[in-house]
Amino acid sequence: MSPNTQNAVILLAGTGSRLEPLTKTTHKSLIEVGGLTILDRQIDQFTEHGIKNFHLVVGYKKEEVQQHVLNKKKAGAEFRFCINPLYEETNTAYSLMLALKGLEGSFILIDGDVVLDHPLAGTLCAATKENILLADTNRDALNHEAVKFMVNDINEITKIGKAIPLSEAAGESIGVGLYQKDWACVLRDYLETAMKEKNNWHWYYEDAIQNIMQKQCAPSPLKIQPVNDLRWVEIDDHADLKKARAIFA
Repeated sequence: MSPNTQNAVILLAGTGSRLEPLTKTTHKSLIEVGGLTILDRQIDQFTEHGIKNFHLVVGYKKEEVQQHVLNKKKAGAEFRFCINPLYEETNTAYSLMLALKGLEGSFILIDGDVVLDHPLAGTLCAATKENILLADTNRDALNHEAVKFMVNDINEITKIGKAIPLSEAAGESIGVGLYQKDWACVLRDYLETAMKEKNNWHWYYEDAIQNIMQKQCAPSPLKIQPVNDLRWVEIDDHADLKKARAIFA
């Protein structure tokens, strides 16, 4: 299958502190779920759908991640490592800025702790002109920590972020999305300016997206694609890991 983008960005710089003591000795993305590491599962899924260029943002235990990837390198895939030396002081917006510095064209953005059903990767790779965020619209599962969103009547995101009240949220982003070239350019320019200010280092990349939309300089709409009955788990803590291993056994 030939995808409509060749690039995937995977954010892997964080320490995974809520999974200690496991993450004291193993990078979070290299923990196994269903016989595969989280990272191997992501790379396998998107490679099978035609993604060729992987831009991996690393920080904590970067040598372990780099060596693992190079030892198990997939045929036809190329890997670029973007090192975040400030991983203990910064968040995902800073990591995304580093990845976008050397990336041309559209890209799929993947949080490094997400395990998802295989067809969801195909959904993004098959998209052509739209910007798509995979989303869980089951409001019963929402919590205050979730990256929530609000949408209009044609599923375009009007607001995104953790601060959205549960009562107003239409669902949550699962941490995987497709951004076309126009958004890639705007995000790159915006993040390079914003991350010059240390006060902004705590931002998630969704904070940058929200600010761009609020300033009315978004180049095109971001739309949600509901996961419906397909499965996904964001592995933040031990309860999440237990859930993922039960689902993806």
